[in-house]
Amino acid sequence: MADLSSVRGLAGRSVLVCGVGVAGTSAAGALLRVGATVSLTAAAESGTVAALVSAGARWLGSLSEVPEGVELVVASPGLRPDDPLL
Repeated sequence: MADLSSVRGLAGRSVLVCGVGVAGTSAAGALLRVGATVSLTAAAESGTVAALVSAGARWLGSLSEVPEGVELVVASPGLRPDDPLL
């Protein structure tokens, strides 16, 4: 398992993960393991969303703006540079 000591300061922080492909799923899982409050957004619900929600994440569906209260946005490398969430 990866060393998550560098992200332990994110416990209790509100994080929006944009994109739930390979990178977003991995990021969301790591954030959940260190105690972050994780919300997920993507254009379409992937097969990994159910498992992440079961682990404590919240699925928001497709968004056009960052929800109020989000402290950190983790963007998938596949997001377009002109995506409104960036």
